[in-house]
Amino acid sequence: TKQDSLMPEIDPILIHCGIEIANREAADSIAIKHKVNKQVLEVTYGEFYSEIMSLYNAIFAAGFNNTHIACIGENSYDWVLTFVTTLCSDSVFVPLDKELPADDIINVLNHGDATLVFCSKKHEEIIRARREELPAVKNFVCFEREEDEGEFLSFKKFLDIPSWQPLYNHLRVVQNKYPKPLSKVLQ
Repeated sequence: TKQDSLMPEIDPILIHCGIEIANREAADSIAIKHKVNKQVLEVTYGEFYSEIMSLYNAIFAAGFNNTHIACIGENSYDWVLTFVTTLCSDSVFVPLDKELPADDIINVLNHGDATLVFCSKKHEEIIRARREELPAVKNFVCFEREEDEGEFLSFKKFLDIPSWQPLYNHLRVVQNKYPKPLSKVLQ
């Protein structure tokens, strides 16, 4: 039960507010540095915020808000983006260790009630081979995939779902829940 939990419940609105404040007050400052093919790339708070909102909107528009979202793969910017976006939503994040054997991956996805899975190419191959054992999972969003193939979707294309109405509705909920300026919420 929630009362028995050792972890405090964190309101996703507060996480969203913190990220929004960082965007507003330091949009051009570097938020994240990461390597891609031995090249160091920098992401500003403004860019990070924009990509969080794009992924949040895609998850919402695809019908996966308030569900369990799993993620397995090597450390990457896309993994971090998925993690932070899920924290800002009403969904539960189910992280999987990239070193898990195939049987354990299937077990955790099933017992974690995952309906959407973000994964690397290596893990897509494992999941694809055992797809019939994951009846609750509706889609797999693969970080390195360029094109959609049935229920295995391209991360880049998933980010481009062009429906911003759910995001606007969510922001109205934020404003109703916290009527004072967002910068005052975290003080």
